[in-house]
Amino acid sequence: LPAIRPELKTILELADQYKIKLYVGLYHDAGYWKRIGLDAHPVQTYLQNLNEKNAQLARILSPLLQSHRSFSGWYITDEIDDVNWNTKEKRELLVNYLQSLSGQLHQLTPDKKIILSGFSNAALSPEQLTEFWYGILSRAPVDVLLFQDGVGVHKLTLEQLPPYVDAVHWATEFAHKKFDVIIE
Repeated sequence: LPAIRPELKTILELADQYKIKLYVGLYHDAGYWKRIGLDAHPVQTYLQNLNEKNAQLARILSPLLQSHRSFSGWYITDEIDDVNWNTKEKRELLVNYLQSLSGQLHQLTPDKKIILSGFSNAALSPEQLTEFWYGILSRAPVDVLLFQDGVGVHKLTLEQLPPYVDAVHWATEFAHKKFDVIIE
């Protein structure tokens, strides 16, 4: 079992003192991108294991976090792109994973938000990207989607960006979720 690091306690105390809202990131797997690029069956097994690791970490951290008014919710660290989840079968696995994990997090901390992050490689048209994200967000009980613009890491150009931001924004509106942009 992972131990609660003393730095987290210090950060929470300072956030409480300065009235800063904190969203705590869950388990981060450095091998995530390699693992999700595999065929559906190994991805399913991987996501089941990842779900358990995230849920276990949340259960361990929850008593400490809930004693701090700065704790505002959870950040699922698994970034979602439009390449690795671009088949119906793998997207279904993703939705099942997000439903399960988000459901457990909401049960553990009903009054806290769940945040998810994603980006586009321009693998889909803006219209397809709206459908892609709506299909995920309408079924997964996450509360906020952070869309990474990807410009700084050469996923999208500044010229390509506006219709993609609009596409994801529409998906969040249709799914009744909050939307924000991360500028890279």
